[in-house]
Amino acid sequence: MRRLISDKKQSLIFIAIVWAMALGMLLLPDSLQGIYGYTPFFAVCIMMFLVVRDGYSSAGWRRLGFKFRGGQEYILALLIPLFSLGAGYAVYWSGWKSGLISPDSWIETGVYLAVYIVLGSLSALGEEIGWRGWLLPRFQWMGRVSSSITMGFIWALWHYPAILGPRAYHSSGNRYIVVGLFTLSVVFAGIVINELRLTSGSIWPAVLLHGTNNAVDSVFRNISSTSSPMLEYIAGESGIVPVIIYGATAIWILNHNRRKKRQAATSDLMI
Repeated sequence: MRRLISDKKQSLIFIAIVWAMALGMLLLPDSLQGIYGYTPFFAVCIMMFLVVRDGYSSAGWRRLGFKFRGGQEYILALLIPLFSLGAGYAVYWSGWKSGLISPDSWIETGVYLAVYIVLGSLSALGEEIGWRGWLLPRFQWMGRVSSSITMGFIWALWHYPAILGPRAYHSSGNRYIVVGLFTLSVVFAGIVINELRLTSGSIWPAVLLHGTNNAVDSVFRNISSTSSPMLEYIAGESGIVPVIIYGATAIWILNHNRRKKRQAATSDLMI
């Protein structure tokens, strides 16, 4: 009889595999760097078909959360990144006169943003199948809040080879400040994404928030002057404004869900 591997061991093996893949990406040519974001998906395939082998059963696939569930989670998945990153870019544009490069048509920019949200979500799916689809349900042995915070740091560290390596992105400004702010941003955003995944029981709100975040950052960065390193410090994925807003949102959503859980427990006792 095949011995079952505990969720704790499964999650640790997965983390080791996906980090090893991230480091291995540094050895690949530039033309293959586009697959970096799919390393969590590749790690899921290894776990499901070679290690745990639950990919051969319907139960293994159901645990990934592919069913469309939830309601308000999808609205929050759109609004939170729009507000968080939008506020960061608005501060940058208002504080630096040359910060905003007005597009020829704001309508076209809006259409491009909507299209990019769809494309960005499809691109984020490779990551989210790994982080929120496969790992998060198995990481609950730490407790809901502890697992969410820890996963945020794991997710941030997975980005480090891409940020600190020879093909670095987010390379403007002081590298250490940018990495520190980026880490906080990913941890706080990760908590929000995790909560949407857990409350809805579906991976799709997480995919939508991730894709919207990437789309807003890309579109707004294209109409911003990037000559000043203050762009990295204030707006975008490593900006202090999104860090603060994502941090406040993470605290709010954790407290909100904790209160709902207490109310549900109280109602059960009164029945």
